[in-house]
Amino acid sequence: MNKDEYIAEVEKSMRKIYNYSEPVVVNHLNDYVLDKRSKSALKDLLIDKYFNGKAAIFGKGQPEKKQKNFQYVFVSIYEDSEYAYIAVVGKSSFWNKKLENGVVDSRESNCLGDLFKPYTKKSKTVECVLKNTKCNTLDDINAKIITAVILPIDVHNYQTKRLKGKHKTKPDLKAEKYENKIRDDLLSKIKGKGLILNIK
Repeated sequence: MNKDEYIAEVEKSMRKIYNYSEPVVVNHLNDYVLDKRSKSALKDLLIDKYFNGKAAIFGKGQPEKKQKNFQYVFVSIYEDSEYAYIAVVGKSSFWNKKLENGVVDSRESNCLGDLFKPYTKKSKTVECVLKNTKCNTLDDINAKIITAVILPIDVHNYQTKRLKGKHKTKPDLKAEKYENKIRDDLLSKIKGKGLILNIK
């Protein structure tokens, strides 16, 4: 299977399992990973066009801390001159650039979640890619995982007094549920045709 065939399968799977949002294809993923200005502009586009009305609210009742959180499932695709694979089926999240009182949160200006961070250390994903492809270094991996499909998950019904933290929340759990369903569906579809490098 080539990259376009994978994208088509991913979009079909996402629409079947979660039809409340449209999948978004992000090409040239590494450009956004490396360039903070491009990533900031992409964040504005995603929020305005695809995530609008789908955010959870954290810090309810605390005007100086209240902020929107956006959840998504993603599928990233590895591609070189010979092969294409689904690299990762995962989920991540990001925060709005501003608090609900209008104050800019400079820490979040170009943060878009784990998908948009470079691989910098050994992980299960990295080990799988190194084992199954011609990549030899982390730089190779970052250069060849250059396409992703994002699925916004609607968590707007969730409001909490909780603030940012490492705790797992109901929005996280909702996104994880669809992450797992999409992964299982893709595994059943592409069996014998392709490979998901990180199947968890």
